[in-house]
Amino acid sequence: MNHEKRSVERDIIYCKALFTDKEIPSYLRDISLLGCRIDIVNPIQTQIGDKHIIKLFPLEETGIPFFSVSAEVRWIKNGSDFLTLGLRFFDVPIENTLRLKKLVEFIHNHNKDQ
Repeated sequence: MNHEKRSVERDIIYCKALFTDKEIPSYLRDISLLGCRIDIVNPIQTQIGDKHIIKLFPLEETGIPFFSVSAEVRWIKNGSDFLTLGLRFFDVPIENTLRLKKLVEFIHNHNKDQ
């Protein structure tokens, strides 16, 4: 039985990120226009429903400059190496929405070619 609740498919990605409110480095693992899965090496105090600002640093080959998104914690998984969060984006300014869209399209096309 599939328990997937996402309304939009996510693409696998590697992208550095920073929780700007806590100055905690992290790594995106998958992404869509609506949200992402992110791994954090140094666990942070957070809970479902918390809101954070995440700065994304796309790989240079994408040609996309870093940008920030607001995200709400939807789920949390404590692993042995990482704290993994499922995040849903909200209130993303139009300029950053365009960058997010370009990043998702780049990753989708790159993954399709693999």
